[in-house]
Amino acid sequence: MLKIEQLSIDYRVGPGRLSILHNVSLDFPAAQVTALIGESGSGKTTLTGAILGLLASNAVVLHGQILWAGDNLLGRNQEALRDFRWRQASVVFQAAQGAWNPTLTIGQQMLDCCLDHGVSDGPARMEKLLTQVRLDPVRIVGAYPHQLSGGMRQRALIAMALMLQPELLILDEPTTALDLITQSYIFDILAEIHQQTDIAMVLVTHDLAAVARLADRVAVLYAGTVVEVAEVDEVFANPRHPYTQVLLNSSPGIHGALPTAAVSEGKPPDLRQRPAGCIFASRCPECQPDCLVQAPLLGEEQVACHLRCS
Repeated sequence: MLKIEQLSIDYRVGPGRLSILHNVSLDFPAAQVTALIGESGSGKTTLTGAILGLLASNAVVLHGQILWAGDNLLGRNQEALRDFRWRQASVVFQAAQGAWNPTLTIGQQMLDCCLDHGVSDGPARMEKLLTQVRLDPVRIVGAYPHQLSGGMRQRALIAMALMLQPELLILDEPTTALDLITQSYIFDILAEIHQQTDIAMVLVTHDLAAVARLADRVAVLYAGTVVEVAEVDEVFANPRHPYTQVLLNSSPGIHGALPTAAVSEGKPPDLRQRPAGCIFASRCPECQPDCLVQAPLLGEEQVACHLRCS
């Protein structure tokens, strides 16, 4: 469905630049949930912003392609991107309060999306989707965002993202700032939606329990580089890249177990000037001399590590 090839993006910062994404190549299969995991600053949100054409004004796309059904999204004009965002790919942002217009009711905003894209059966779609995310349409349609709880606003946002029946749903930290019970409730709803519709999803999250629960595949990012891609069960059972191992070991287990190992020592790389070798070398407990000289490629084995590639 979606294919990213050799995508590199910098941000202009003062007189210099920060290398945020570097030669990222990823496939997003239809009808699957792909999770993007990695610590803050690894480039997850920049990657999804590039897919949707919503990059910050100081972003510079150096090279690469984002292919949707063979068509490069980076070559589309704003009108074509605007149509793509709702009809083919939609997004649920992490801050539901900031995603809604506080001066309009939920119903007005959901119907505006349909009217703007020439959809005539908006009211019926809205009622069906609000019910699907376990909200009462009678109450929600006439309510203003501030009259709903955080969890209700987020569920309404999921419903709105599905109004034009997109093929891809991007979830950017969809449960940030919500309590654990509400988070679990929302992931139950997302799993149910995926099961019923087979919609492809991209899940950006730090919540490894949510990854284990919802995702089919996992892509691990570190400092703007994809270091490992694998099926979700394989990542948890047998993480191959040293960074993936550190990431899993430094987080509570999916059953609430405490971390079994400390995070790696060393300093993150300076993204104003990328190192010549492996991007994780300065923090890797298994670093070898060759790792400082040549950057490993992801390759067919889907792990960017000299020690793990044959």
